[in-house]
Amino acid sequence: MKNIFKDFYGRFNKSPVIPTIAIAGLVCLISLAVITISKSPERKAADKMTALRLAAISSPQTITTSVPEILKDYEITETSPVQSIPEDLNKETYRNSDFNITYHESTSVSEITTATNTETVTTSSSETTTTNTPHSYDYSYISAGDSPNSSFYQDRLTVIGDSIASGFNAYGYIPYEHNIAQSSLSLWNMESFTFDVGGYYMGLLDAVDAVNSPLYYVSIGMNDIYAYTSYDYASAMVNLVQRILERVPTATIVVGAITPVSEYNYYTDNASIREFNYALQTSIESIGSNQILFFDAYSVLADPYTLALNYDSSGGDGLHLSGSSYEYVLKCLFNFLDSTNAKSQIDIHDTTGY
Repeated sequence: MKNIFKDFYGRFNKSPVIPTIAIAGLVCLISLAVITISKSPERKAADKMTALRLAAISSPQTITTSVPEILKDYEITETSPVQSIPEDLNKETYRNSDFNITYHESTSVSEITTATNTETVTTSSSETTTTNTPHSYDYSYISAGDSPNSSFYQDRLTVIGDSIASGFNAYGYIPYEHNIAQSSLSLWNMESFTFDVGGYYMGLLDAVDAVNSPLYYVSIGMNDIYAYTSYDYASAMVNLVQRILERVPTATIVVGAITPVSEYNYYTDNASIREFNYALQTSIESIGSNQILFFDAYSVLADPYTLALNYDSSGGDGLHLSGSSYEYVLKCLFNFLDSTNAKSQIDIHDTTGY
């Protein structure tokens, strides 16, 4: 019997079946591993967000009439000027005292509003009254902000920037005609991009001129971190906003800080972003113009403990933003503008036309 089994084993061992089965099994194991990794929750979420943004950019009318779910409501109380400079951004402690933020764990849905009126606020020693006056803006968008002047700002807001900036349009908070933002745009390559804001394609500065907006929000920088030093980046941004002001001399230009990334994001780290934002803030404020303002979007979206992108603000890849984040950013932005002379400057533009 022992010899029989030995003879059988010898014959079977020489057969090509065993190597074939072994190779096939190895291929199956590798394929299973690849499928498992590619379908991880983080990857699927990132793919979903990317598909949504591409669909939004290609079909803006569809996006601007949809109503995203807002996960949280917020109350924002300004406790110190947003443009105050942190004492040392190279330290791991980044001051986040610009806003006292209270979270309300209630789910609500934003309503689509057709902008047909402006809100003018007159303040006396005893009361604040709101009067409505007609204007020529008739774009439809999802309203945001708890400032009494929210719709006044939002009617006129035009956004310039990269894929993060394009989310304002993708999620319905500004109309397609006010979107001068595209994926992969940066300061070093912006001359290569064109925008259709007036019936034909044109360069970025020509688009700024064509829109002739009284209020521009500029958010560019995530794609520049590996192309510039922090102060070269800040210098390039100053050059850009000055060129925008040459095109629209009465415009108010708000320069937004680079937004944070998640704690373990592969693209860059928040220490580098804070370094760039420090250089940007000091350079913008050194201009000394009340028409060029710095807005600390980093602090608005950063977790106060980790200083990384707040979990609820992530769009799924730890780099881009969720839809509800854009409403929150606008709330903070509009409250910030109320603390400046932006409304008076916008009124000048509305009166003069340029």
